Amino acid sequence: MLLIILFTTLLFLVYNLDKTLVWLEGIREEVKISYNDGLLGTYVQSREKERLFWSELKNSNSEYYDGLYYYYREFEDVSCKKDVYDEEAGVVNNDVKETNIKEERVKDSKIFLEKPIKILMVGDSLVEVGFGPVFEAELLSYAGLEIRREGKCSTGLNRIDYFDWYDYTEELISEYQPDILIVMFGANDGQNIISSETGKKSKFGTDLWSEIYTERVTNYLDRFATDVDLLYWVGHPIPANDDFYVKFSIMNEIYSTVIENYNNVVYIDSWSRFAKDGSYQIAVADNDGVVKTVKLSDGVHLTSHGGKILSDLVIDYITLNVDFDLKEDILKDD
Repeated sequence: MLLIILFTTLLFLVYNLDKTLVWLEGIREEVKISYNDGLLGTYVQSREKERLFWSELKNSNSEYYDGLYYYYREFEDVSCKKDVYDEEAGVVNNDVKETNIKEERVKDSKIFLEKPIKILMVGDSLVEVGFGPVFEAELLSYAGLEIRREGKCSTGLNRIDYFDWYDYTEELISEYQPDILIVMFGANDGQNIISSETGKKSKFGTDLWSEIYTERVTNYLDRFATDVDLLYWVGHPIPANDDFYVKFSIMNEIYSTVIENYNNVVYIDSWSRFAKDGSYQIAVADNDGVVKTVKLSDGVHLTSHGGKILSDLVIDYITLNVDFDLKEDILKDD
C-alpha cells in the first residue's frame, strides 16, 4: 500500500513538473531569506516581544481589542532589530504641518536633481526583506545615487502606538536630507483602527475605517511631500490569498486616490505586474525573461526574484522624472 502511495505521488510530481520546480524554488528562497546572516535568533526574539506587546494591549482594553484583527505571518519580522519598538508608546501627536505644495505638477515632467541624488526608502517588512534589499542593490548600479533604507517589520500607518512612522520619517528626513522619498506601507494595516484625531474606533472593511485610514495617508503626505523633490508611494502587488486581496485592493485605492491631490507624489501601481489576466501568478518573468517564483509561502512577501521585478518597475517610474546613468555606461564612454 505504501509503495502504491509513493508511486502515485511520484507520478503526480513528474506530471506537474513545472509546478513542482516552482514550489521547490519558493522553499529554497524562504530558507535563504530566513536563515541568511544569522537572522533566526533575532526573529525568535522579536516574535516573542511582539506577542507580549499584543497580549498586554488586549488585556488593557479588552472591550475594543477583543475584536482586533492581527495577522501573524510566518515570515514577517525576519530581520527585526530588538530595539526597534517602544512598548511604552503613548498617544501620538499627528498635527499636520502647514503645506506649501508647488503649483506645477512635478510628477508629470522631468526634473534636474544635483548629484549625488539622495534617496530615502521607508516601510514595513517588505522594505526590510525581499523587495527592499534588491531595490537598494539595483540603485547602487547607477552613478551619483545614494540610498538609505529603513524597514520595520509589523509596522505601518495603522498601529502608530506600536511604531510611529510619522515621527520616525521626520527624524530620518531631518538627518539624511533626501531628494526622493520612497514609501511602502500596508502589509500590517488591514486591521481595526482608532482615529488619532477623533478617537473613533472602526473595524476593517467599514466606510469609517476607510475614512480614518485615508486621514492617516493624507497626514503622512501633508507632513513630508514638501520636504522632498519627489515622493513615490509603492502600491501592493496582487497577493496570493483572498484575505489580503481584499485588504490590498482597499488600501491601494486609498493610496492612489489621495495621491492625486499632490503635485510631486507618484503612485506606483504594481498590481498587474504580478498578475496575468487579472489573476495571481506564482511565477512571473522579469524584464530579462527569467521566470521564477515571486512570493514566499504567505503570498505577500517577495522572493529576491519578485523583489527584482518590483525594483525594476519602481526604477522605471522614477526615471520618468529623473535621469539615471548606469555606472557601466559611464565607464564605456570614458
